[in-house]
Amino acid sequence: MAKKEQPQLIILEMMIPGGGGFAVAEHLKLSADTGDIPIIFLTGIPGVDERAYKAGAFGHLVKPYHPYELLGVINKALGSCERGARNVGKVGKDADAVQAGRSRVITAM
Repeated sequence: MAKKEQPQLIILEMMIPGGGGFAVAEHLKLSADTGDIPIIFLTGIPGVDERAYKAGAFGHLVKPYHPYELLGVINKALGSCERGARNVGKVGKDADAVQAGRSRVITAM
């Protein structure tokens, strides 16, 4: 899906069926088509920082997290890459929607 859609950012759960998020991230990072897409991991397991970064993650958050934490990591990730730099302001504007319980952040696997 990421190869076809070419998202500007991927938010990935670490614990997914079929090998887990680490395997997915490593596969994405090895591909010329998806290797430059920043990946943010979400997890309920503390202490996996090093493994997440070795798998190619830009960042990670441990659940539960505050929506503003997620927006902060998203803004940093989008600002760090050419692919997402033009959309950094758009994510920040969604903060009010997140506060109201409505998120406009689209995730892809």
